[in-house]
Amino acid sequence: MKDLSAAQVASRERTLLIALLLGMWAPLATGYAVLLSHSTTQVADFIRRTVDLVALFTSWFIFRTAREHPELTGAQVRGREYIAGIFVAIVLVWPVRF
Repeated sequence: MKDLSAAQVASRERTLLIALLLGMWAPLATGYAVLLSHSTTQVADFIRRTVDLVALFTSWFIFRTAREHPELTGAQVRGREYIAGIFVAIVLVWPVRF
């Protein structure tokens, strides 16, 4: 983050936020299709889209946290990214149990 200009950081955060806002509709639309069709394929697609949205939100949140707290060292930011990665991995594997 320290190598990027303020304009580049703002542009990247804005891109992640726009992707997050546009991606929110996918699980809603797929969830509605699941309710209407009761299709297993639709359920799998709903789970995939929801997990994608969670991963995108996590990426945006980590990026925003790193930007708002410049006093964090690279190791601290990487530690938070590691924890976020574990969280996303758990969310990805969790539906497999059922």
